[in-house]
Amino acid sequence: MKHIYKAISLFLLFPFGLLQAQNWTTIALTCGTIFNMKKDPQNNFMYVMGELCGMNQNGLINGIAKYDGVNFIAMDNGITDYDVIVSVTDLEFYNNTIYICGEFDSAGYSPVNSISRYVNNQWTTVAGGANDFVSDMCVYNGDLYAAGRFTQIGTVTTTGLAK
Repeated sequence: MKHIYKAISLFLLFPFGLLQAQNWTTIALTCGTIFNMKKDPQNNFMYVMGELCGMNQNGLINGIAKYDGVNFIAMDNGITDYDVIVSVTDLEFYNNTIYICGEFDSAGYSPVNSISRYVNNQWTTVAGGANDFVSDMCVYNGDLYAAGRFTQIGTVTTTGLAK
């Protein structure tokens, strides 16, 4: 009898509609693997990043794209790397600016070395970049932190973690 009361209580607390699973829908992307997604805190955009490639009506999608809920939008000719497959692993919003990291040589037409920022619709370098892969970033106590396989980032010598 005790179990019947528990079952009825659970049903009343959690109506049937709340127990249903997400209804997934396909979102077409030219090609590639998405590693990460971030919602823009100020605008109604989502940024997708990873090993993305291809071309659509909005330009070259390479490494990262802005998504408006309908279309993927290119960002300054994307990201390139001459040695490996382009891989953008993270994006952070820091001081109202988009920062990305990963394994890449150039962003747009600028040499950036694994970390870049998006200013006035163009990718720019962040203090000369890093000498190897930057895998993750985090804003903590008002500072931007970067982590990865690098031993130098900007002019700082480190063992894979810097701010």
